[in-house]
Amino acid sequence: MCTALDCAGTARNVRDVDRYLEEIVLSLLNKRHDAIGSAQPKWAGTALLQLLVGQRGSLEEQLRRGALSDSDLSREMADLRTRISGLEAVREEHRRNWQGTSVGRDPSRWPEMSLDQRRAAIADVLESVTVLPLPPGRSRRAPFDPGLLRVKPMAMD
Repeated sequence: MCTALDCAGTARNVRDVDRYLEEIVLSLLNKRHDAIGSAQPKWAGTALLQLLVGQRGSLEEQLRRGALSDSDLSREMADLRTRISGLEAVREEHRRNWQGTSVGRDPSRWPEMSLDQRRAAIADVLESVTVLPLPPGRSRRAPFDPGLLRVKPMAMD
């Protein structure tokens, strides 16, 4: 219910509005889910990690051929291990973050979503909802009219 002095107490039944908006949100989530897909986006560091792993393999091969001493290998490998383990940690964090946020992108999980997850999903697909006042002469006891709601969806990325 609007409590501003100039709105004449615009009010709607929350359950009816929620039901209607839930249908819209699920529809928009389905469209977005179909358009984007559920595949995890490629991690930007994949090429660098593969390069470093390749360099590690090359150093090990050079040691086997005798082109590299144990001390040279140890020095080179220490730096590579640090960089590789750091990149692997970032890759794992990327995977965990994607799994955490993908719950809100899957409309089939709506019933089991927490309130915070539902709010995040709604914020992803709806920019605004405006409840319009009743037209002149319309009874406040009239059945729910979804035409008095203006829903503005978010633009798809």
